[in-house]
Amino acid sequence: MKNAKKLLALVIALAMCLALGATAFADDASAEPLDLEALKELMTPEGYEDASWMVYDAALGEFYELLTAGQAETENLSLRYALLAQAEAKLDEQAVYEVTTNDGNRFAINSVIPHSDTSTTWGLDQYRLGYRMYADQLLTAEERNELLAAWGEAETEAEYYAFVNDWMEEKGYEFADSYRSGADAGPETWDVFATSRQMDEEFIAPTYASLVRYDGKNQIQPALAESWEVSEDGLTYTFHIREGAKWVDQQGREIADVTANDWVTGARHLADNSEALGYLYEPGYANIANWVEFITGEISDFSQVGVKAVDDYTLEYTLLDKTPYFLTMLGYGCFAPLNEEYYTSQGGTFGEGATSGDYGIDPSHIAYCGEFLIDNYTEGSVAHYVANPDYWDYENLNIHEINYTWYDSTDVMFGYNAAMKGDWVGCNLSTNTIVQAKQDKVEGSDESVFDVYAYISDADTTARQINYNLMRMAFANVSDDSKAVSPQTEEDAARTLAAMNNQDFRLAITFALDRAAYNAPISGEEMKSNSLSNTFVPGDFVQLTEDVTIDMGDGTEQTFPAGTFYGEIVQAQFEFDGFEAQAWDPEGNGGVGSSNSFDGWYKPEAAKAHWDSAVEALAAQGVEVSADSPIQIDLPYWSTNEIYTSRANIYKQSLEDVLGDGLVVNLIPCETLDDWYALNYYCSYGYECCYDIWDMSGWGPDYQDPTTYLNCYLPEYSGYLTMSSGIF
Repeated sequence: MKNAKKLLALVIALAMCLALGATAFADDASAEPLDLEALKELMTPEGYEDASWMVYDAALGEFYELLTAGQAETENLSLRYALLAQAEAKLDEQAVYEVTTNDGNRFAINSVIPHSDTSTTWGLDQYRLGYRMYADQLLTAEERNELLAAWGEAETEAEYYAFVNDWMEEKGYEFADSYRSGADAGPETWDVFATSRQMDEEFIAPTYASLVRYDGKNQIQPALAESWEVSEDGLTYTFHIREGAKWVDQQGREIADVTANDWVTGARHLADNSEALGYLYEPGYANIANWVEFITGEISDFSQVGVKAVDDYTLEYTLLDKTPYFLTMLGYGCFAPLNEEYYTSQGGTFGEGATSGDYGIDPSHIAYCGEFLIDNYTEGSVAHYVANPDYWDYENLNIHEINYTWYDSTDVMFGYNAAMKGDWVGCNLSTNTIVQAKQDKVEGSDESVFDVYAYISDADTTARQINYNLMRMAFANVSDDSKAVSPQTEEDAARTLAAMNNQDFRLAITFALDRAAYNAPISGEEMKSNSLSNTFVPGDFVQLTEDVTIDMGDGTEQTFPAGTFYGEIVQAQFEFDGFEAQAWDPEGNGGVGSSNSFDGWYKPEAAKAHWDSAVEALAAQGVEVSADSPIQIDLPYWSTNEIYTSRANIYKQSLEDVLGDGLVVNLIPCETLDDWYALNYYCSYGYECCYDIWDMSGWGPDYQDPTTYLNCYLPEYSGYLTMSSGIF
């Protein structure tokens, strides 16, 4: 009722349905092909939701069953992780997407002191920047290794900081007081409660502080909460708010003290924002008591929701179920504080017909309690931040200025040139810039910039994907029907629909892609395999702490000992199922094991075998596939960007070379980044997605539990990436 878009609030009803018919999902999915005629009849505005369920049940029913079982296990975390790893295996085997890379493991040059700030990528701490350390010049690869070794030996952040201070003095370096980088677009809103876009969050995060924060050793530390307790049953979290923390306006003028009620106000405002991250309060995520009931209108008194100010400096969250990862969620925007007095002064209201008024329209219409104030924001030009002298921990900030300048994102050399001039603190290196770095000499030396400064960045927890549209209904940009127009006829589209709903077809195109070649334009030829990922959830994201025995299928049990990584269990399920992909390399990461830095999915022979099976099955459905009647799939790409143009052509060549004349990949040019984003990233519903193949998707974690990834493929408008499959 409060939100226009259906939320995961419906998951309770869905879980009840699932409990009654979960086995039927899996059985029906494998019993016979999807009824295409019935599906096409339902692909109308009136039948869209039923059609979405039809496709979802067929492709993702077994995954949903295992995901629900994993979500329900809150007592034994090791068992939970094992069940969720099984769910991922079933999701991967269905090939509704293809995982490609993470955002690390690339050549880079930088002046950042490694691990001087958190390296976690859930929450928004990585964007707050104030505690990070930078040298006044680029660090050599050798120097970075010295610092990394010291970080590994240090037991605490303070111990590492002390080493860094001595090391910098010994080297004769100065600490930089500013962070300088580039932006190719700005935020759509400055209201952190009204967005789920990473670009918005990156700009907003430095302006407010959270209850807790991650330090440089990735340990949770007090922030606006000085301390907290958890009840014995794990359902009540009580936070003691730091007294003396202040709200100020853009000019630094004091507004009010930070109090416990600010988190209640934030939650109330969040409830009125359908496009934001309120789903993180729902069952299966944070499990905030009575959140669903309030959103749906079953209750109207927000005081019954499990977010309560006990007094001015005591905040209490009440949960429906044990949520062992709850503390790891608190750095995200949906758990931000909001000063009610300031919000209402901007015209903000709550409840039915709520409006934000002028709150969040620009940096002069938000209240600040974070590390930085924004003293200059000019869309398309600059975003300049200065340290907030009223920030509770101002004296310990290492950075006192942030400066983003807009740049031409079609110029592949821009970032490198900016880093070399000192205008940016650093940059990743692509194919073009690696070549330049090898040619450029370090001043006063015969050595190249590449040989001296280039290092391999850490693997991160981002999962980049290629998505497959299983129920395409848009054949031109829905916001401008003159753009991204498909060349497919109505008959072609019907044939593609049939193919995309055939698991063997999806596996054929998945196994046919040479992912290393496809990655090379971004990472460079030398590093083209290094940033490859082979699982959606990073294989080392979680690890068992005790022995666990699970049913792999058909009653066959397998025991995984304590210490087993998530990715090892995905691999074991692949092997049990006879699935060709490789999810885990036990020799990777120096023998620790890894799901990164190898291609476990490029299998041309497997691709051909699945292709033959798909062609046979499609023929039985009346869809003949041949050189004269090929299946056509549309891949939109950013045509004015050299890197993405190259990737699109590699994708086309790779699939057509392996699978032959029965497949044609149509490359659909998009002249601007916005035109490209409009086909998926800016969409709210699957029926707006205009592509068969989309290769600009990705996901980073919101908290430290595999469900932060896997819940992206929940049904009924609840999964953030389910839409990318053209459904819900």
